[in-house]
Amino acid sequence: MPRYIVAFDLYDGSADANAYSRIGADLSRQFWNGDFTVDLGKGVVGTGFIEILTGVVYSITGATTLGGFLVFSWMGFWGLYLFHRAFVRAVPDGDHWRYARLVLLLPSLLFWPSSIGKEAWMCMGLGVVAYGAARLLTAARGGLLLLAAGFGLLALVRPHVGALVAFAAFLAYVLRRPPKGASIFAPIGKLAVVVILGLGLVYSVAQLETFFGVDDFNQEAVQTTFNEVQRNTGQGGSQFIEDTDTDLEPTLLPVAFVNVLFRPFPWQATNAQALVAAAESAFLMLLFVTSWRRFAHGVLSILRRPYVAFCGVYTLLFVFGFSAFSNAGILVRQRVQVLPFVLVVVCLAPVGAHARASVSIASTADARSSNAKLTAAQPRTLEARSLRRS
Repeated sequence: MPRYIVAFDLYDGSADANAYSRIGADLSRQFWNGDFTVDLGKGVVGTGFIEILTGVVYSITGATTLGGFLVFSWMGFWGLYLFHRAFVRAVPDGDHWRYARLVLLLPSLLFWPSSIGKEAWMCMGLGVVAYGAARLLTAARGGLLLLAAGFGLLALVRPHVGALVAFAAFLAYVLRRPPKGASIFAPIGKLAVVVILGLGLVYSVAQLETFFGVDDFNQEAVQTTFNEVQRNTGQGGSQFIEDTDTDLEPTLLPVAFVNVLFRPFPWQATNAQALVAAAESAFLMLLFVTSWRRFAHGVLSILRRPYVAFCGVYTLLFVFGFSAFSNAGILVRQRVQVLPFVLVVVCLAPVGAHARASVSIASTADARSSNAKLTAAQPRTLEARSLRRS
């Protein structure tokens, strides 16, 4: 409801959801008349797909904008739920309750995927990918199929994000250690999965070239795309005061992290909406600062927890790819696609907690063993005393 009110009351319908709803209503009437030929004057990937999807939804619910918001919000919810299930499976010693509260109640993750638009679909697709990666990296069945399904969902709307997450999954699986007790044929199975993931990565990059209209995806093409994105986003009331440097240099990565994950700052808020976004950004920054021991555990457990490596690689790539955006308002919306991955590192067990837990478990086991021995020996002791009295 807040998302609906902001879009149609505060902004008088000047939102993407209004355009999707209007075109979707026309398409639903066309579908009901038996005409399934769609000519949107644009490609299907991206905006065109969301328009067609809205038409399909309206064919079922009727042309009701509020109903469309409910359906798309439902999609976003299942994506967030799958993020939580992925964390529970892949990080069994993590703080699952903390992660659930953050992922399901963080304002950005509640607000942006709750309307007709790309965010809800992307949230669902990324959730499927995360759960598939968690199952694959923990040697559970169905992981590869879920990954393929998730990549397909992402490729329909934002193939560049699909390429980033495909590379992260590929690298995390390569770094994954074989499970204990694995058979001698395990390396063959791992090689087969690596080949499949590699082919998926190649396909994602090919889609990326088509999406951005470049002949070859190299450093020059990436730099050109970065410059164009900066020009397109460097306008409106939420643009950064200083110019965003889009040169591809690793030394600029810390600044890019701050810009992508923690903008806008409280002193940059110019209205109530920006103030809410700034408050959330300040909360996230405070959360990271106070969770430094959990973050340290994440760095130390990358090889032991391949899902942490998966989230870390995707976060790095996302920050690098979206660092060209010079508008805080757009970044607040776009970073919904990375927040569930970022929040993993602040929900890990603090460094040293795993060792303390192991010692505690071992101590408990020793105590139970000693009690069992005493209990077993007690009847024999009583019997000996009885014999001595006799």
